[in-house]
Amino acid sequence: MRSLKDFNLAPQIVLVRLDLDLKDKELADLSHPRLVRILPTLKFLLERRNKVIVIAHRGRPENREQSLSLAPFKDIFSALLDQKVAFCASYQKAEISNLLENNQLVILENLRFDPREEENNPEFAAMLASLADVYVFEAFGMSHRAHASVVGVPKLLETYPGFNLEKEVVVLTKIKNDPPRPFAVLIGGEKLETKMPTIESFVSLADFVLVGGKLIEEDLPQSNKIVPIVDVITADKQGEKFINVRQESYASQSPILDLGQGTITAFKRKLALARCIVWNGPLGLCEDSRFAGATRELALAITQSGAFSVVGGGETLEFVVENGLLDKFDHVSLGGGAMLEFFTQERLPALETLEWKS
Repeated sequence: MRSLKDFNLAPQIVLVRLDLDLKDKELADLSHPRLVRILPTLKFLLERRNKVIVIAHRGRPENREQSLSLAPFKDIFSALLDQKVAFCASYQKAEISNLLENNQLVILENLRFDPREEENNPEFAAMLASLADVYVFEAFGMSHRAHASVVGVPKLLETYPGFNLEKEVVVLTKIKNDPPRPFAVLIGGEKLETKMPTIESFVSLADFVLVGGKLIEEDLPQSNKIVPIVDVITADKQGEKFINVRQESYASQSPILDLGQGTITAFKRKLALARCIVWNGPLGLCEDSRFAGATRELALAITQSGAFSVVGGGETLEFVVENGLLDKFDHVSLGGGAMLEFFTQERLPALETLEWKS
């Protein structure tokens, strides 16, 4: 894979794909990793007098939900970069060119407002590519999606990885190819369609697989590497009381709200043995503080284990930031599903395209 450091220094128009999938409450946090980690790439391009057009997505909008517009990032990037930034609600080349005459950086509207982005429509990719001379892909969290801006545009423009994406690939490749052992993987959350297929793959790759969240309500692979669930927190039949029940006594019609203390203790023992830990997904319904116990205790156990620790995923990242644990992890990945699929798939769509272009 080529490096952005090899980029021709002659000033050009550069199209940069970012991942700006922040919630409303996160927009005020200028130290959020999704913002801070992309700054080196933007500064590198701007300092070399390039004109930069930013394209990105936010959320999963239905039609053009203005609550998911990228307009707020005009002021955010102006503050982060200490310079004028323009926002353009359209993809019209003439309008964008006019804005670039008086601004070095222009942010375009949410890519997902146009359904052709997720359809990987070649005409949409060609339209985006026509805006610039060079493409920089700095959205690791989207590298597992075969969308127009992910795999279509790189086929049409000279393409480079951003500095953060390059770092993600280097760190995660080392773990994938030769992890320090014992190697433990902690997986939680609700995205069954993304995470269930990865568990079986991790059984082959890791020494311990620890599973929480809604995943433990499913049929997990039979393996002695999967640490057994001892107990869980659930609701009584009336849904009025929250009780700790042994796994063998759990009634499947009741939702699992968190891991029980016995399970937490068993998981901690395994984490204490590990020399490398990858964590993705909350272990309970942690948006409710009553059911954040397992996620909080196991997050602390990871940071205190002495193992090389990696954390990733939207909800997990949100939890880590809110609890002041961000700098306690050795690597914070900006990918959730992308990070998991990096370990369990042969090649992610975006990285395959970048490799082809190198």
